[in-house]
Amino acid sequence: MPKKILSTPSSPSPTHKAYSTAVEGGGLVFLAGQTGKDPKTGQYAKDDIRAQTRQTLENIKAILADEGLTLSDVTMCTILIRDRPTCFEGYNAVYGEYFPPGDRPARITIETGHPPAGEMLIEIAAIAAR
Repeated sequence: MPKKILSTPSSPSPTHKAYSTAVEGGGLVFLAGQTGKDPKTGQYAKDDIRAQTRQTLENIKAILADEGLTLSDVTMCTILIRDRPTCFEGYNAVYGEYFPPGDRPARITIETGHPPAGEMLIEIAAIAAR
């Protein structure tokens, strides 16, 4: 199956237009990193890891729904968090609400550094199986 760029009307508009929000290939759907930006307002959820994690996962859910998929189809997540010591517990708690025991994808969590306050606290890229 050749690579196919997917139309994702529910996703926030890419900040940098040099990538696709979602691409399908080999029966897998690859989602570019999503953040805690509200697609309607273009603003980040408040400066709180739980709020931004929830918004990020809602954005992922919406993009998957555009393709007839759900979070249960997600097989792998790559998570980038700003500051592991202060962000991990809050992000992990919200993440667990969206991916309950028995339905959790593989994942990796990477600390990315400390951008100025009020900006992105988390980014999640996901792979889903069709």
